Amino acid sequence: MLHVSNNIYAAKIQTIKPYALEELDCYERMGNWQGDHKALHVEIGCNAGHVTIAWAEKNPHIFFIGIDYKYKAIYRAAEKAKKKNLSNVIFIHMHANTLEKIFKPSEVDAFFVFFPDPWEKKSQRKNRFLTTTSFQMLASLTKKNGTLSIKTDHDEYFARICEAIPDTWRVTHQTKDLHAGWLKLPSIPDVTLFEQLFMTRAIPIKAMDLVCV
Repeated sequence: MLHVSNNIYAAKIQTIKPYALEELDCYERMGNWQGDHKALHVEIGCNAGHVTIAWAEKNPHIFFIGIDYKYKAIYRAAEKAKKKNLSNVIFIHMHANTLEKIFKPSEVDAFFVFFPDPWEKKSQRKNRFLTTTSFQMLASLTKKNGTLSIKTDHDEYFARICEAIPDTWRVTHQTKDLHAGWLKLPSIPDVTLFEQLFMTRAIPIKAMDLVCV
């Protein structure tokens, strides 16, 4: 039986289609997301869509999808996209571990995972998204020579991420202090809201770029 959430934003998502969708709305679109656009870019954990929307505004030739499991975040992101009348971005409420249900193999040009929940307690670490299994799944959905970009403020999680990368990905850039020596706070979409906060608190940003082989 299909679970129906009593979250008020779950109902609101239904009122703002096609800017916001549920996972179940997406199955028939598998393999057809890109349309007439030149590429398909997907941000996993998009929160309220600040970065995804800024990208979409600057790159009308690319189709963008923002994914998050928080109802309110997806609704807020879709609200902004609708207000700006953007036709090259959609926000989907779903968990990232079921991406294979909405994308065909080799469909995505670029994935972005910025500041995923580190689930810091040892008992919680099984909930982390970036594992060898998820890297393999993302590789299966990414075009050859497609890319994956990752950022985190969490030292231990970054170390585990580095250990988890399978040979389906090749690291092209890696740093433990992405903004070392910064003089002016970068703006969105060059950084996320979390990233701006961490920078003002002098917390180094760990980052890496990978290419699918």
